[in-house]
Amino acid sequence: MSSATLRDAMEKVRDPAANSVADLKLHAQRTSDEMAKRSRDARSRMRGAMKSARKTAGRVGDEVSHGYDVARDYTVRGAEEAWSFMRSRPMVTLAIATGIGVLIGGLLLARPQRRKSNSWFS
Repeated sequence: MSSATLRDAMEKVRDPAANSVADLKLHAQRTSDEMAKRSRDARSRMRGAMKSARKTAGRVGDEVSHGYDVARDYTVRGAEEAWSFMRSRPMVTLAIATGIGVLIGGLLLARPQRRKSNSWFS
């Protein structure tokens, strides 16, 4: 009778253990499925974000290119107008250049002079 009781006891212990293992496998499978779903979601969102970032970068690049073209055109036009003015009025151009030179020279001379000391203690 002791062997029958031992078998009964082992069967009683084996069933809950088997049930626990089966439950753990089920939970592990559900967790794995949920993680796979979230991974697919994250990849999909990341693809969308990258696509949007590429579009935005393209638009910004186009705007910067357009701004550069406009600035270049204004600069070229300004340089052409300045050259045209200088060629048509050489004395006025000379007077303006002289005035600018005198102004810069005056500012440089009016600036306080720094003394360079050779002493270690000053």
